[in-house]
Amino acid sequence: MRCPAIAHRLLLTLALGLAVSPHLSAQGSAHPDLSGTWIFNPAKSEPAARLANRTETIAITCTNDTIELQYSANGKDSTQAFIIDAKEHVGKQAGAYTKAAWKGSELQTEIRATLSDGTTLFDLKTHWSVSKDGRVLKRVEDGPARRVLVYDKQ
Repeated sequence: MRCPAIAHRLLLTLALGLAVSPHLSAQGSAHPDLSGTWIFNPAKSEPAARLANRTETIAITCTNDTIELQYSANGKDSTQAFIIDAKEHVGKQAGAYTKAAWKGSELQTEIRATLSDGTTLFDLKTHWSVSKDGRVLKRVEDGPARRVLVYDKQ
């Protein structure tokens, strides 16, 4: 009689572990939510001297597989959207390509522009991360020049 009781407990433990483990792994792989309105902070950004007079606000909207960034910088507005699937997508303009993927808790985006002959005009890779408290957004651009742009949540 003792073996069936032990087997029963073992099966219950395994079933509970299987039921809980997808929930735990989903929590562990969850990405930070970059959504919100972010105000540029030149004092925390680099190169500080070249960014001192920059004014910028970014309104970010995230879903499971897309991110939309609405920029308002120095009086000019623009919007960028990315599908977060690690695949290259054709942009709205000829010769423009976008790509986005999560690498751990960092969102990596890429914008590439090419000429009709395939020559690359520029390739801008950006790394987006948010502080643990969710109050500071960091945007590191690796393009023709490296810039670190820091934003505070509004």
